[in-house]
Amino acid sequence: MSDACGSVVFLQMAGPSIAPEHADTVTLVKSIINIFNVVTDDIGDEDNDIRLLHRIEADLFRGVFSSDDADESKQACADRAADPKAAYCHTLKTHLWSLARKLPRFEELKEVLEYDIRQMLNEKRYSALTNKNPHMINRTEHSLVAPHTMHAMIFLTCDLMASPSVPSTEFGMLRSIYWDANVMANIANCLGTWAREIPKRDWSSPLFPQAIEDGVFTIQQLNSMDVDAIKARVEESGVEGKLLARWFSHRDHIMSLNDKITCASAADFAAQNDAFLAMHLACRGFI
Repeated sequence: MSDACGSVVFLQMAGPSIAPEHADTVTLVKSIINIFNVVTDDIGDEDNDIRLLHRIEADLFRGVFSSDDADESKQACADRAADPKAAYCHTLKTHLWSLARKLPRFEELKEVLEYDIRQMLNEKRYSALTNKNPHMINRTEHSLVAPHTMHAMIFLTCDLMASPSVPSTEFGMLRSIYWDANVMANIANCLGTWAREIPKRDWSSPLFPQAIEDGVFTIQQLNSMDVDAIKARVEESGVEGKLLARWFSHRDHIMSLNDKITCASAADFAAQNDAFLAMHLACRGFI
């Protein structure tokens, strides 16, 4: 479900308040998290390995907020020896925290970053669960969990760690517009990629829960109809139009906060999200 191409756009959405001397470090931190996101997305979407996701998450935060437990550390070593993806994620972890600790607001915001990353990893578990139990798919739950795969909230927290001048009183408003961006990016990615997900019977994008709710398909039909028949029914259904309407409602919300944020321009941020959507629509059929 994650979109590595789109994540590059988020890397360029760095706030203007980032201290220049920390710009390279925070970009590296976000790049490592992006790689971590892609690796764990495959574990959730393709491997459906919920237990491995739990072990990787435990290892990611082990020793960051408290000293290592000896038994847990031995278990983590065993996990890494048994699975190359776990070993690779551990390597990413080592570089991630080494760099993040250099940012001036790391101590202030480290628990926020932990929360945001755990939300992203929870989305991987949700994806694996719905692949294993497709009858649990529903638009309401999906719309609350799935957008975390785009990790806009994580990148905001990283940027704030590198932005000493941003007052903490603006954090709430910033998180609000970045949540809008999470949802918008998830929809934009879906509009560009839903067709290629059909042969894999991957129903994790926002389009299919919406189609199920609208009665366009049942899960049984999605799993039994041929690819071309599913594409044709989607194109006739108006589901894509509903997703675009949802996208624009979040854009409107970003714009409504333009006068309430002083450390950044909500209008400029909305324009960056416009480019994100345009990129995905232009790439339909190619990504």
